[in-house]
Amino acid sequence: MHKESRRLGFGVVGTNLCRRIQKVWAEGMDRTTDPSLIEAEAIKSALINARLVGWSKVAILSSNKSLIQKIQNRNSVDITLATLLDDIITLSNSFAWRSFSWIPSNCNHRAKILASFAVRLVSKIMWETCFPSWLG
Repeated sequence: MHKESRRLGFGVVGTNLCRRIQKVWAEGMDRTTDPSLIEAEAIKSALINARLVGWSKVAILSSNKSLIQKIQNRNSVDITLATLLDDIITLSNSFAWRSFSWIPSNCNHRAKILASFAVRLVSKIMWETCFPSWLG
């Protein structure tokens, strides 16, 4: 979240098994909320967009360890998060193969850079063939 503007952003980087970028999504939002809710929204968006482009397999990596555990255990006390988890589970069931794994935030640099960029966006943006050089 950008402290001065109270905006937040998330970025989704879709790669193949060799970690080569295939598609990138970014979105900014005008709200302040719990980090787990932000990350759950990003995961839901990733699953929706992966489905729309026809991917049959997804591996979701998140630096929010608590959220990954909640997805894997399919439980949450917070009703808003529980609703998002239900959406995530339902969407993930439409893939032939899916996994949800924790990744240390220092290893998730592409998504962090993209989220910082997304704070300034007023609508969702997607790159499909040419990707920003700053994503590395």
